Formats: sequence, C-alpha cells, structure tokens
Amino acid sequence: MEPRYFTGIVQDIGLSDWVYEAVGLLGVLTYLGSYALLQLGFVRGSGYAYATMNILAAVLVLISLAESFNLSSALIQVS
Repeated sequence: MEPRYFTGIVQDIGLSDWVYEAVGLLGVLTYLGSYALLQLGFVRGSGYAYATMNILAAVLVLISLAESFNLSSALIQVS
C-alpha cells in the first residue's frame, strides 16, 4: 500500500482523479513541446519562452502529484 500524503487536500478540493491525470499529461506535453520547439529552432534555450514553458510543465506535473504523491517525481520537478 502506498502512502497518500496529500489525500486530505485532494478530498477538500473535490476534484476527480481524472483532472489530476489530465493536468499531469498536459505537463508532459508541455515538456515535450518545449523540447521540440527548441530542437526545431523556434525558441532559444537561453530565452524566456523556453524557461517559461519548462516552469509551467513542472508546475503542472507537481499539481498532478497532489493526487498520487511520488517523492522521486516531486524532487525531480523542484530541482
């Protein structure tokens, strides 16, 4: 049985599990999209657009972790 650190928070908000999963998937798509744009030359790695997309992706994945916490994933997102 896995520990549920944020179970009380999720129940207080009242969002369905699929909402957290969708937010997490949007975060993954944002990561992949920003990397694709970088590789195609549409954004610069040193520019604000790329940094903003990566921060947004990390925030979305962290939100999804509120439903099903994973310490390793949380640590990689905040680093």
